[in-house]
Amino acid sequence: MLAPLASDPLLHFLASSLLNHGKRARVDRIVFCALLYIHALTPAPPLPILRHALVTASPADNKNKSGKTVEERPARDIIAVVHGYSKTITDKEQTHKRAMVNRGNALVK
Repeated sequence: MLAPLASDPLLHFLASSLLNHGKRARVDRIVFCALLYIHALTPAPPLPILRHALVTASPADNKNKSGKTVEERPARDIIAVVHGYSKTITDKEQTHKRAMVNRGNALVK
């Protein structure tokens, strides 16, 4: 049932980033259930949606905890990023703007 996690490096990376206190089986189940939620909420296959969402919002961190279960929250966040109405995207853009402004304020020796 959890075979895609072992074969896909992106899913392995995602599970490793969620890993807490060495409970690998629990994290694998969470990632797998999140993929099932993505598949249930959208008509498209979940892996391309996950890849697009991670590329779009990779350096930003979303503090929004909407959703009912730990599996459903990342699925909803990924779908929100793909559709473009996620707070993560605006946070990423604001961080980039602040970095560009601060770059201009840096002292040059």
